[in-house]
Formats: sequence, structure tokens, C-alpha cells
Amino acid sequence: MTSTDRIPIPGEARLILVESATDASRFVLQPTPSRDPNEPLNWPTWRKLFNFGLSIAVTVAAFTNVSIQTVFWQQMTVDMGVSIQQLTNAQSAQLAGLAMGCLFFIPLAIKYGRRSSYIVSTAVLAGVSWWTARMQSYPELIITMIITGLGGAINETAVQMTISDLFFVHHRGSANAVYFTAVMVGSFLTPMAAGTQAANQGWRWSYYTLSICLTILFVVFIFAFEETKYIPVSVGEAENDDAGSEHNPAMKDVDSKDKVGSELVTVGTHTDPTIPMNSYRQCMRLTTTTSENLPRLFMMPFHVITLPHVMFTALQFASGVCWLVIFMQIISIVFSAPPYNFTTAGIGYMALGPFVGNIFGSIYGGPLADWTVVRLARRNGGVYEPEMRLYPLVIPTFFMAGGIIMFGATAARAS
Repeated sequence: MTSTDRIPIPGEARLILVESATDASRFVLQPTPSRDPNEPLNWPTWRKLFNFGLSIAVTVAAFTNVSIQTVFWQQMTVDMGVSIQQLTNAQSAQLAGLAMGCLFFIPLAIKYGRRSSYIVSTAVLAGVSWWTARMQSYPELIITMIITGLGGAINETAVQMTISDLFFVHHRGSANAVYFTAVMVGSFLTPMAAGTQAANQGWRWSYYTLSICLTILFVVFIFAFEETKYIPVSVGEAENDDAGSEHNPAMKDVDSKDKVGSELVTVGTHTDPTIPMNSYRQCMRLTTTTSENLPRLFMMPFHVITLPHVMFTALQFASGVCWLVIFMQIISIVFSAPPYNFTTAGIGYMALGPFVGNIFGSIYGGPLADWTVVRLARRNGGVYEPEMRLYPLVIPTFFMAGGIIMFGATAARAS
């Protein structure tokens, strides 16, 4: 092994290529796209955004279904004759379904595709939402919450895969920022609207409204959402961008911009127009099955969680979700009682603060984090390392810890 040889590290990729002669830099697209125009990485921007937009819409609806019930606890204790403890138990059952569902549905989404996962998720959430609007007993409450958690888990599983299918590494931070903004919209903004509606029409009508929206989304996904899982036409088809369109006039250059000097060059993808586009029926197939071993896929989450970077990411995400759940439960229990005596609408309005904070957080953790990663890669000889996304997390750690302390202290003082 020579001094210049090095063992590649998992997750590491060359993101920037510097031309020593001209001092120009350009992106090396990761993952490297093929020449096939049917590969989602090669789709035009409008097509990517349309399908990603649908996944964002169902994310808002899914997290609305997961989050709004705590806003209604004040009314539900009277209407259904259940206690706060029973409502808390139901919330715990939902979270258990959400956690276990992710482990169960990840292998299915990998093997059978994303489209079927979205359709099943939207159908389950729509059906259970109609049921929740008409439930009358505590056993129904527990069952509907478990099913809601399972349906939401399918959505969480598929969206992250869709982002990986559609976007290159240097765009995924921004895409994830949009996704987490949708999560916060469903967790805080729509519950605010639901609380206002419940104060005027009752909590059941809020669920009816959500049921109608989910039913519409279910129909839209059946007829408009395309499968983003890509099966290569042939092995070894993907090539490096260095073999670009300048070497093959038949290749179609998409969104390519060149600049001279030290500016970073935006590099497009090169597709082969001789490859036929998939028909509408092919794009709308229910499943896209590949040859992965299903039992091995079911064991994969238990293996990857032992990797330090995966464990750190899981703990970080779990801490954020924990804060979200605790916040929604506390505002429903504490602020509906004296001395606050908030109505259902007032409890919903309490969710506005976290949503506003999330807007700033999404800008920081999305476009700004992508910008930071590109700069760090340039300083690292053009090589991107996954841990580069950890550096911007230092500041949010202090903000989140401080925010939790301030919320608890001010709520306890009741002044």
C-alpha cells in the first residue's frame, strides 16, 4: 500500500473536485447518477419537488393525527368519561406503535418500494381517523391510538428513503429541514387550528376534518405519486461525471452551469435520450420488488443501531421527540387547570411558540448546514465525511436545554 492509498470509510465520499490548472471547483454528485432518465436522481426539479411535496403533505397530516389528541383531552374527559391517566396511557400506546412500526415497516419499504408504503400509510391513517371521530369507549381509544402509531410509522419510514432517492448528498440537509418543518407543522401548527375548531364545534369535528384531508391525500397518492425506488437497468451503468456530455454528444446535460476561477461549479446530470421513459402505468405500479432477503432486512435495524454514529443520531432524534411529547402533554394537563384555565383553543395556541422556533431551526439545520458541509469538504481536500454534520449541532444543544428549563420554570410559577 502506497502513502497515497487509503481505505475508504463508510459514508465518506468525494464531494468536490478541484482543477489545479484553473483553480476551479465543482461538485462530484453523490451518489453518482446513472444515464437513465428514469432514475429519480435524474428527474427534473419540478418532478422531484412534486413527489417530495406529496410526501411532505402526508407528513403534515400524519403528525397532525399523531399529535392533536392531547389538545382535546379537556373535552374528551367529559364526552367519553375517561380520566387523564387513561388518556396518557393511550398516548403511550400510540408511541409504542410508532416505535415498533418503524422496525417492522423499514424492511417492507426497502424490498417492495416506497409507493406502496405511502398508500398503505395514508389508507390506515384515514380509516383510523374516521374511527376516532366516532369512538365511544376506552378500549376503542387504546386500539385507535395503537393503529395511529403504526400508520404514522410507515410514513416516517418512507419519507427518509424518498429524500435519499431524490436528492444528492449536498441537498439532503435542506430536504430534511423541509421534512422536519412539516413534522413541526403537524405537531404544533395544525393542532392550534384543531383546538380552535374544537372550541367551536367539538373535538369530533376536528377529527372529521382531518379524515377528509387524509381521504383526499389517499386518492391523490393512488393516481399521482410515483415510485422513487430505482432498479438499475444494468450493472455498472452508473459513471463518474468526468465522462460527461462533452465526450458523448448524444447525452442530455441537465441543469449544468460552469464558472471559471475559485467559484464552486454547479454540475448537472447527463441522461441518455435513447433510453425510453417509463409509461404512466409503470410509474404508478403498486410495488417495486427486489431480491433482498426479507428476514435479513428485519434484522438490519438491530445491527446498525450498534454503530456509534447511528446510535448518536437515534438518541438525538429521540430526545427531540421526547421533548415534543412532554410539551404537548404538559400544556394539556397544566394549562387547562387553575390558575391558567385555558380553553381547548388556548391550549392549541400554546403550540405556536415551538413552531416559530422551528422555522429558525430549520434554516440553521437545513440550508446553513448544507453550506457548512460544502465548506468543510473543501477544506478537507474535497472529501465529505458524515461527521461534518455534527459540528453545527453544538449551538442547538444549548438552545434546546435552555428552552426546556425556561418552559418548566415559567409554567410552574404560574405568573
